[in-house]
Amino acid sequence: MKRFFQSRGFLKFKKNRGAVVASAVIAVYVLIGGWILVSEALAGIGVLEKPWISLGETLERVGPSEQPGIGQAQSYEKRLEDASFLLELADRALASQDVEAALLETRMAELHIAERPPDELRALVARAWTLYDEIWTSDVLADRPTIVADVATLEGVLDELFVVPDGYAGWRYAVRTSLGTDRQGRSILVRALYSIKVAAQIGMVTALISVLFGSLLGAAAGFFGGWVDGLVIWLYSTLSSVPYLVLLVLVAYLFTGGPLDGTLIP
Repeated sequence: MKRFFQSRGFLKFKKNRGAVVASAVIAVYVLIGGWILVSEALAGIGVLEKPWISLGETLERVGPSEQPGIGQAQSYEKRLEDASFLLELADRALASQDVEAALLETRMAELHIAERPPDELRALVARAWTLYDEIWTSDVLADRPTIVADVATLEGVLDELFVVPDGYAGWRYAVRTSLGTDRQGRSILVRALYSIKVAAQIGMVTALISVLFGSLLGAAAGFFGGWVDGLVIWLYSTLSSVPYLVLLVLVAYLFTGGPLDGTLIP
């Protein structure tokens, strides 16, 4: 090992900052993807209660749509739109016949409606709607100091209505929303991290299949020669001449609507 670190190649690599940074990024990428795979395997055999990141978490709504990430500003119009979304969510839950069950359904990851009596919650919602209507029915949108104060007051009421638990759950929610949300209100960070695992799986399966078929075809061409060799050469030269995009569209069409993707075309 000492000899390796003192070798000419390693010293040359060490001086190349771009290569070092790229290698570090790749290492982190591989570690994250590997840990997600391992945690899913451990959860499958019962060693862990649940995986570090699951497919369900990538599809779970964690807040209003298109929330900004760290360091990104949000317009007051968008903040009011998010307030309207949360208030409508609370309204539907409080108007339900089974209020308790409806409130549970409004939970977005760790973000949930405060555990208060329904009457208190209705009072908070009514107060928030009053503030919301006052903002939109006045000329405060043209007065920056006024809208700053009014939107802050409205969001203060929403913080009483929708709460995030303290401790680890609150930290986890802050991490989930650190890069914002997409159009369906899903965590961009969680989806990005889980995509590493998907990319690693696809890469491994593709590499194994390529090595397997390539080795078999190459061995057959070298051993038999003649027309077998010509057939193998024709096969890979023909496939390599087809544009990858066209080939992917063809493969997707062939395997869509069949038993492989869980659907059948009548």
